[in-house]
Amino acid sequence: MEDLTLASRHQCLTYMPIIELQPASASESDGFLNNAISLQDEPRYRSRCYIICLVLGTAGVQVAFSIQFSTGISYFESLGITKSVSTLIWFVPPVCGAFLQPLFGRWSDKFRKRKPFISFGGVGLVIALIGYAWSPELAELFPGRSQPHKPAPAAAPLALFFFVVLNVSVQPVQSGLRALVVDKCHASQQTETNAWASRVNHVASMISYLAATTDLAGRFPVASTQIQALVVLSIIVIIASLVVTCCTVAESPNIDLASERGVASADAGATWRLLSSRLRRIYLAQFFSWFAWFPLLVQITSFIITMNCPLTPPSRMPDVGRKCEAAGGASALFSQSCVALLMAFILPVLTSRASSTWGKLKHFSNHGRAGSEHNVLQALWFASQMLFAALVSTVFYESRLLTILSVALTGICWCVTQWVPFVLANEEVIKIEESRRLAGMESCTGALLGAHNTFIALPQILATGASSLLFEMLKAIGLSDPLGDVLWVFSMSVCMSLISAYLLWRL
Repeated sequence: MEDLTLASRHQCLTYMPIIELQPASASESDGFLNNAISLQDEPRYRSRCYIICLVLGTAGVQVAFSIQFSTGISYFESLGITKSVSTLIWFVPPVCGAFLQPLFGRWSDKFRKRKPFISFGGVGLVIALIGYAWSPELAELFPGRSQPHKPAPAAAPLALFFFVVLNVSVQPVQSGLRALVVDKCHASQQTETNAWASRVNHVASMISYLAATTDLAGRFPVASTQIQALVVLSIIVIIASLVVTCCTVAESPNIDLASERGVASADAGATWRLLSSRLRRIYLAQFFSWFAWFPLLVQITSFIITMNCPLTPPSRMPDVGRKCEAAGGASALFSQSCVALLMAFILPVLTSRASSTWGKLKHFSNHGRAGSEHNVLQALWFASQMLFAALVSTVFYESRLLTILSVALTGICWCVTQWVPFVLANEEVIKIEESRRLAGMESCTGALLGAHNTFIALPQILATGASSLLFEMLKAIGLSDPLGDVLWVFSMSVCMSLISAYLLWRL
């Protein structure tokens, strides 16, 4: 495959100048130290092998998310957790992402370290996954009688506890990995680096889907159930991927400075003021984009099941529902992942060629070529939002085959959503960091990227709340219908996608 950027075609050799610190006052010495650290932290041009190893850790994050989303509902129901409580549980992942990840980002900025946060978060992930999958066995250690063929009373609280720990632990890992992409790769390589991160995520997602649809119970000596087998595989992926990333990255020694000039405040308002006007607009477009995506990701499986089995008696619903899910919902999401993975290899190449062609036609300089790439990426994101709105609109025909085909084609939009916003945002963050570095101010990369995650997670919270409120309103006025309710939610997704497209048009 062709190299995606000029930087990857011509590997540049960089050297670190020797900096001699002459005797000076304390404030002058701090300034020299700041400049030395800034030079050490300057992003370099990286080889493709380095980039792949750098982003490989995202596979561990992806499988951790896949475990809870692919098994969560059925697992909680098997432990006796009601649907109303189960609905509230799904507020936990976006709440942790919206409020905890920015905190971990600021802390990693303060200590100038990413790897310790990734390492400790990874340990927390492993412990949480083990506790989550083995909650019924752990519950047997607590006092209390359990009924035959039913889990012990403590199983449900333990599963909920480890579910929360899982979502807390993933935040420092994800925050650190995203910050490393900005810290270690040059601005001109952000397109290629984020493209590889997207590919790794799609591959991990596909493997997770395949594993979830394969009967793995009893295949491992320590795993007697399906979810335990999935957790064993996930732990292997998490450990292997994070070890590769941490061994690849070298961080500069932590030097404590007396001066704390320019340290980003922990206040959310202060973080907002750090954002450039363009970065704010990118984040707002991302906000409405995720507001559009989340209802589809959550509701599409049950929507296809309902179309397949609208008249199934309640007594037979579990068995028939599982068959319908395998035939409809799972196949739609798996097809979406396949299309997204394919596009993750095709779109970056097409984008690079389009940028080069546009630059030659306009006789742009190197800086102008970067500007043309921004324009192409921005247009691609805009087109994907319009395409998403059009594809989701087809579900109103209530055709199972058309819905599955449309969901599969949304893989094109999903690929763009998992790639382009991060390229545009990371390049803006690098510009802000360069300005702060020249001014002798502290790094705020983690805080800026944490804010990005807030604009991804917050719409998930609001979309969940809006969907629940909409369901209750339809029920109150007597218009509740299994298919109709979800169609109202999808219409909300279409509107939000169009708003995101409008913001991108004005970007």
